[in-house]
Amino acid sequence: MKNSVIKTITLLLIAVMLITAFAACKKPDAPVDASPAPTEQQAEAPTEEPTAEPVVTEEPTTEPTEQPTPEPTAVPNEAPLPEDPEDIGDCIKDAEVLLYLPYGEDDGCVGFKEADYYDDDQDRSAESFAVVDGKVFVLDSINHRVLISYKGEITSFPIIEPALRTQLMCVIDNRIYLAQTRKAYNIPFEVIAYDYSGTIVDRITLPEGSFLHALIDYEGQLAFLEVHGIIYGYENGEWEEIGRWKELPMEEDKYSFTIGDKTIVIDREEKHLPWVYLWNEAYVYLTVYGPNFKYSYCVYDYDGELIGGTSVDPSEAVFYPQNPMYIAADGTLYVMCWMQDGVYITKPNLRTEYVSHLGESAESGN
Repeated sequence: MKNSVIKTITLLLIAVMLITAFAACKKPDAPVDASPAPTEQQAEAPTEEPTAEPVVTEEPTTEPTEQPTPEPTAVPNEAPLPEDPEDIGDCIKDAEVLLYLPYGEDDGCVGFKEADYYDDDQDRSAESFAVVDGKVFVLDSINHRVLISYKGEITSFPIIEPALRTQLMCVIDNRIYLAQTRKAYNIPFEVIAYDYSGTIVDRITLPEGSFLHALIDYEGQLAFLEVHGIIYGYENGEWEEIGRWKELPMEEDKYSFTIGDKTIVIDREEKHLPWVYLWNEAYVYLTVYGPNFKYSYCVYDYDGELIGGTSVDPSEAVFYPQNPMYIAADGTLYVMCWMQDGVYITKPNLRTEYVSHLGESAESGN
């Protein structure tokens, strides 16, 4: 009788293990371009031989565990190519459009100012933007406000406008940081921090003599990129250099530069001038100026290999923002385009094919 009971228990345990193994092997189809972390239902089935002895399960620890930092993932997009080859790599036609804003002063619009001989020699609109936690933030420099788009709804709040137009913005830890590019007259040269409701929560003095190119979230730290290629980070009430890039003498078909102690050499198309915009631990993001005001935004690795790029149709663009690119913490590239009918903010499909398309444009003069 005892042996019969033991045999029955053993058979039941084996059946449970087999059912668990089959259940663990059945995983849902993974979504395109997504790599979710395994869940408890997707955990691997145990490989040990079944035993009649009870398995002791460790109690979950209450001590905090360090979460790994996500690696940058600026990889070429696997979305289908556009039907028209001319649209490959286009920042709007070959992209996910996150937000479109027509020009105007009303809610849901963004300001536009035509070139003025006495004030500004170029057309102007929104200068900076950010994409954080599903929200799109737009610095509407002309209408002196910040727009926040979330789940189809657009809200806004007014900003303090110094003597020079505010052109720079970044968003970190539920704070929106705004600044102008350089000091003017006798007004404070500072970064002004707002919360999402538009309340000023901090003012941070900027170093005298600085000329800012971009205000950035540098690995979770407030920082700015100076026009000479130096990144200054703000910590413990002080601005300190935390990175820099330097351009090397240009060759006919090569573009070389250094970031820290690394030298990067990339191929350069004829009549195209690359310029380093920003970088992280894995990739370098460049603006490429082409003939007839054609702009492209490219991602390279530190071996000089093109990861992918996107371009702006110069026949439809009115001009280009102060900060046309936003790089998320995971390396995703977003772009803002000033087009004839309004401002587009997109997540472009990074393509390598677009390079030959640019070459053709250069040869034909289009």
